Amino acid sequence: MPVITTTEELAQAQTNDMKLEELLKPKASSLQLKKLRIDNTDNVVYCDTSGTDVRPYVSSSLRRRIFNATHNLVHPSGRTTSKLISKSFVWPNLNKDVTEWAKTCLHCQRSKIHKHNRNTLERIDIPLVFIRYTSISSDHCHHKKTCNTA
Repeated sequence: MPVITTTEELAQAQTNDMKLEELLKPKASSLQLKKLRIDNTDNVVYCDTSGTDVRPYVSSSLRRRIFNATHNLVHPSGRTTSKLISKSFVWPNLNKDVTEWAKTCLHCQRSKIHKHNRNTLERIDIPLVFIRYTSISSDHCHHKKTCNTA
C-alpha cells in the first residue's frame, strides 16, 4: 500500500479532533486508545491497542484520503476495502463509512453489475404431433445378401 499519511499529519490532525476527546473518556467506546510513539520521531499518536495489532486513530480530516488511496487501487467492494483499511487504521464507524463511500464511487457504479435481469418462466405448448410414442413404425428389410467367402 502506498504511503498515505505521515505520523506528523496524524499527530497534527489528532490535536484538532473533537471526537477524539470524547473517545478518550472512560467507557466511551470499545477502542483502547493510548499515546504511542510510532516512528523514531518526537510525534506522539493515539493508537488502538485492543487487538493484536497497534493501529493509529485517524481523525475525520484524513479518513477520506485513506479511503481513496486504498479503494482507488483496484476498486474492490466496500467490505474488502473496509478490511484493508482496518488492518492499518482505526476510527469509529469505519465499516459504515467505507461501505457508504464505496457505494458512491462513480467508477464502481459504471463498471459493476448490481442487478441481474432474469426472464420469467413461461409455459410452452407442444403440439401433439411432436410428443413421443404417439405413433410406432417399423422398418422391414426385404433383401438378404449372402456372403460368399470360402
